[in-house]
Amino acid sequence: LTIISKFTNFSVFASDVPVYFAENAANLTCADFVAVRRRPGRPPLLDSQLGRRLRRCLVCGYTTAFHTSMQNHQRIHTGERPHKCDYCGKAFMQKGNLVAHLRIHTGEKPFRCHLCSMAFTQKTSLVGHVRTHTGEKPFQCRFCPMVFARKMQMKRHEVTHMWSAAEAAAHAASREGSLMNNSGSSGSG
Repeated sequence: LTIISKFTNFSVFASDVPVYFAENAANLTCADFVAVRRRPGRPPLLDSQLGRRLRRCLVCGYTTAFHTSMQNHQRIHTGERPHKCDYCGKAFMQKGNLVAHLRIHTGEKPFRCHLCSMAFTQKTSLVGHVRTHTGEKPFQCRFCPMVFARKMQMKRHEVTHMWSAAEAAAHAASREGSLMNNSGSSGSG
């Protein structure tokens, strides 16, 4: 599979691009695609409008116009982890995840809070931390009105709503039993 280097159906979106592109349709190259896709204040054009061939995953149907994106995606199904940490041997599907992991070993903390100077190994940790200053809680539980600053906090909370009736009953019985044991142990004698 290859990415087509020229527009294949320019008429599909000719009205949505600058006149220059319409007048020079036959001479456009991949570099022009970027200029068209990243037009300030305008929605990006669809990959099909740019003449790219979409690749489809035969396992789950995921589609992408990029060969490397498909390679990375297919590792989900194959379990391949080609990026290995030289310090501890842990392996990763994507190089970026290895780079972030290496900071654990090196101690590098490139993401610094502009409000209190705390530093973090990952950008997502910094974003969550900044919310402790701003009070922002953008993640709402799907089952109740509770809101959270970090997505992981919300997910951990949502699990409490997902117990089956049997698990909830067993948990309640266990709590009730421990309460009875505690109250019975302080009885008079």
